Amino acid sequence: MVRILLFLLITGLHSNAASEKVKDGEVRFQKTISLTIKFSELSVNNGKVMILVKNEQKLDFAKLVIPINNNSSSVTLEVEPGKYAVVAFHDINSNEKLDKNMFGIPTEPYGFSNNARGLLGEPDFEEQLVEVLSPKTITFILE
Repeated sequence: MVRILLFLLITGLHSNAASEKVKDGEVRFQKTISLTIKFSELSVNNGKVMILVKNEQKLDFAKLVIPINNNSSSVTLEVEPGKYAVVAFHDINSNEKLDKNMFGIPTEPYGFSNNARGLLGEPDFEEQLVEVLSPKTITFILE
């Protein structure tokens, strides 16, 4: 018995990050929540939308490439309850990078969750965070 407890302590299996202990011997896993990210009124129908989703610890949660159809695009992710920030851009020429001019200013439409905008660069991370506690849809404006 002592060995089992020691093993659990060492490996961290006693942690309940993704689950919660309800009563002896019973474990309930957290449910995931649907987070839908929508892009409409894209300037052109070609290319693809590149998306990066980060959790509130600023760690990459998902990197996605989604197709465009009728000048719009959307994707649904299953996430755990929490806060997430999303940054995306319309990769018009499908070269898988955000094109910039000689001054470093993006030449392809881009945006951040909450339609946050920075003065001379990326907006503050806190401004981008979206709380997801129930199914949620984020509608993006890429400019």
